[in-house]
Amino acid sequence: NIKGNFIFSEKITSQIKFEFIDYEKIEIFIPKYGLDFHSTYGSNKYNISVGLNMFFKNHGITLTNKPFEMAPYINLKLNSTYKLSDKLSIHLNIDNILNRYNEIYYMYPEIGINLLSGLTWKF
Repeated sequence: NIKGNFIFSEKITSQIKFEFIDYEKIEIFIPKYGLDFHSTYGSNKYNISVGLNMFFKNHGITLTNKPFEMAPYINLKLNSTYKLSDKLSIHLNIDNILNRYNEIYYMYPEIGINLLSGLTWKF
């Protein structure tokens, strides 16, 4: 595993993580390669974060118990938060921006592009 945290300025930070699993035989639902990247731009009032998760060489198993190589998993996402006051903030998250058919587990796909918005009230 290789992991790096980078601070480009007070407002811009990034993190990258690469995983490599060298298994002797085919492991089901354990990807051989994984890459996670997140970068955040923020201030006291708002944060915007872009993320990318990728898995390669993942194997599934058919209904007849035969392993097969699944399609790569690629998920691009955006998260944002805006602070209205010390106690109130709003957020908007967009997941699977590329609208890919992603499966980590065979026959259990994640939903396509999706939005989540909300309000956070601290009391």
